[in-house]
Amino acid sequence: MIRALTALARHGTLILPAGLILGLVWQDLAHLMRPLLAPSIFCMLATILTRVDVGAAMGRVRRPLPLILGVTWAVIVMPPAVTLLTAWIGVGTGLAFALIVYAASPPNFAAAGISYLMGLDGALCLAVILVTVVAHPLIAPLAVEFLTHTPAAVSTADLAMLLALLVGGGLAAAVIARRLLGPERQKRLGPALDGLNVFIMLVFAIALMDGIPAMAAARPHYTLMLIGLCYALHLGLNLTTALIFAAFGRPAALSLGYALAGRNIAIVMAVLGSAAPADAWLFFAMLQFPIYSLPMLLKPIYRRLLGDAPDPVIR
Repeated sequence: MIRALTALARHGTLILPAGLILGLVWQDLAHLMRPLLAPSIFCMLATILTRVDVGAAMGRVRRPLPLILGVTWAVIVMPPAVTLLTAWIGVGTGLAFALIVYAASPPNFAAAGISYLMGLDGALCLAVILVTVVAHPLIAPLAVEFLTHTPAAVSTADLAMLLALLVGGGLAAAVIARRLLGPERQKRLGPALDGLNVFIMLVFAIALMDGIPAMAAARPHYTLMLIGLCYALHLGLNLTTALIFAAFGRPAALSLGYALAGRNIAIVMAVLGSAAPADAWLFFAMLQFPIYSLPMLLKPIYRRLLGDAPDPVIR
């Protein structure tokens, strides 16, 4: 089993995009795995936090100011800024809801591990992710209530509680797992944990594609527009953030740009379920394509700009 998981980690960048395609073409499997969507989010968070040395990562943040300003940019500035942008563009209610949830969500969990592989400041990326994840149960419900015009089928208090249980449960599970494993076994099983995370992300990708082909076939031009929008959001937010934080140096600026570009709206969507607009689910599905494909394209660019900078925080 450990050998299989290690092999899965080794080929993860090729397997993960294949999971999206498998979910699209094999709808019976996607429908069967749909109930695993929320549990996979929980397991993904717990596995990533079990894999990394959180204390070492936080301790290796060289300057606290980029972290503080990065979190401020992510959780305070971006949600109202995106709200104004969607109002100015005049997008539909469902898509506006999805974009605001996107802006109020923490970075994608996988960015923590991928950032190290691409030579970025993994400690800074992980610290931003941890702080925004902890703030997420408060920020996201407020954004949903005050910044969207969609009637909430789940109350703000209930949404905050469910998010807190999901995030807090993942953090607690990781703490327990790290204590049970101990430092030596964590180091030895590290590649297997990476493979386990790839497997969880594969389950998540397949489950998310349930019903998406029918939605896309009904609105093909709109779906293509959403794919383009998702890539533009990811790359545009990456570049904008990097330029804003350029004064802190290239490593910090590029790391914050990458970490804050791919937002993880999976937590809110898993909690809301059918209460979320259909357009939000279609946007959520299309958002996975840049998240899964861009690391392969961006890695050589980051390597050229930064050089190889291994970081031992992942143990």
